[in-house]
Amino acid sequence: MQKYYTYAYLRENGTPYYIGKGTGRRAYHSHPRVNGKKVPLPKDKSKILILKRFDDEQSAFLHETYMIYLFGRKCEGGLLLNLTLGGGGSPLYKTDEERKNAIRKSSLKYYHEKVDKNVTKLSRRKQREDPEYRKRERFLEKERRKNNPEKEVEKRRKRYEKNKELVKQKRREFYQKNKELEKQKRREYYQRTKDNQIANETQ
Repeated sequence: MQKYYTYAYLRENGTPYYIGKGTGRRAYHSHPRVNGKKVPLPKDKSKILILKRFDDEQSAFLHETYMIYLFGRKCEGGLLLNLTLGGGGSPLYKTDEERKNAIRKSSLKYYHEKVDKNVTKLSRRKQREDPEYRKRERFLEKERRKNNPEKEVEKRRKRYEKNKELVKQKRREFYQKNKELEKQKRREYYQRTKDNQIANETQ
């Protein structure tokens, strides 16, 4: 049985004004808010819409976050009364940037106060030596490049500008190293082309 679900409260015109995630009878109970007010329940129970059901809570949270992003919050010019971005987020963070900054500060505090840097470096070194880890990182890097082609082009351009002389030097070395091989390939290509022309003329 799918325990978790996402739900929406609809206005009279059919547009949603609240998106949530719950279990059991959660969709039919009042919702206290940070400023003391409550999200009003629709008087017509048919305006309470169960959007989708899930086996695990994480999937329900992801769908809730997506639906809130889709319709937008009123504080950001959207339709919904939701104060948070969904996904079990704290009501203290009203924007995605606030949440990211809070997580970043918490991570830095933990790193400086509790984590031994030498142990961390050793752990990362072991990760880099693990073939499965390297394979996963290569896959993620390909996905990032695929999803941000403009950013990738700009990154390559900056990298080239920064290492222009080194790149040119490597190209010269590569050319010198493979000079004879390239000449041989060109001669073979020229001979094949010439033979094909002769064969066509004789037909």
